[in-house]
Amino acid sequence: MLLVNYLKKMGIPNRDINAQGHVCRPFFKKNILTFWDAIEYVHQLPYGRTRNREIYLQVLEDGKGVCSNKHALIAALAEELGIPLQLYMGIYFMTSKNTPQITPILEHYHLEAIPEAHCYLRHDDYSLDITFPNSTVFSLNVDLEREMTITPQQIGLFKVEKHKAFIKSWIKDRPDLSTDFIWNAREEWIEKLILS
Repeated sequence: MLLVNYLKKMGIPNRDINAQGHVCRPFFKKNILTFWDAIEYVHQLPYGRTRNREIYLQVLEDGKGVCSNKHALIAALAEELGIPLQLYMGIYFMTSKNTPQITPILEHYHLEAIPEAHCYLRHDDYSLDITFPNSTVFSLNVDLEREMTITPQQIGLFKVEKHKAFIKSWIKDRPDLSTDFIWNAREEWIEKLILS
């Protein structure tokens, strides 16, 4: 499905972007003049970490982003434009079934799953995930263990702390595992995604 068709289905307003506002301004300078165009632009940016995970505007400066800062940027833009689009963080288990590409990592670390904290957007009953530029599926299609609304300012340390707290709780009956062990497996997976 084309992203524009999914945005129509979601019922997200397509408002004009002008030079007012600290989030609108950098889009306007890039000649990105509507909200939908901004979503399309951010979706097409390569998957990769920016210099500072806390600053969502660096997605535009660095020309890349991950789930947290790509969606935080769009959520902040939506807020500035008065569009009801909410930023969420959901935790789910990455397995060989729902993420086949992670199988080598799971096998290497002798794990059946790795908890992942993923950021995305919601409007009414629809989710919007624009993390990967080649994706043509824009709804979040995983079974979530937990879900919470967050602000664009909470994509850094707050998100990491919530993610690690979930891992710690998940492994409490597994003395053979540590939070660092699971985190290292997850980080190896992220690095593979960035390089692919």
